[in-house]
Amino acid sequence: METNYHEGKTFEQIDFTQPAAAPRSFEDCTFIQCNFEKAPLLNDDFMDCQFTGCNFTMAVMDNTGMKNNQFKDCKMIGIDFSRCNNFNFAVSFDNCPLDYASFFQKKMKKAIFTNCQMRETDFTETDLSAAVFNGCDLRNAVFML
Repeated sequence: METNYHEGKTFEQIDFTQPAAAPRSFEDCTFIQCNFEKAPLLNDDFMDCQFTGCNFTMAVMDNTGMKNNQFKDCKMIGIDFSRCNNFNFAVSFDNCPLDYASFFQKKMKKAIFTNCQMRETDFTETDLSAAVFNGCDLRNAVFML
């Protein structure tokens, strides 16, 4: 029987696009070149995870927990992060395309964005206190209080 709780595991080139039978929890896991494109990550929880070279384009993150996760070289176009669970929401991005993403009303204190393309990304009412945007393309991004 497969467990819905995963700790300290590495997932490489796994397709996560099919709905899970029940919410999953991943703690201190590494994901390498995995496919989450349009994946329904409903109520899943990711804590202290690292993602490298993964595709999250248009993934659905309704009540998804994103707690202290790092994304490097991941394609993350069109994701509505505002639908993620707010509890301990913390993410950082390095060299990730985040075009058309939404962080509406998220608390992202000290978030780090490095070399990310973030065209037309929505940061409306987002708390970006002490956030860092290093080498990012923010063309037509929206920052409104």
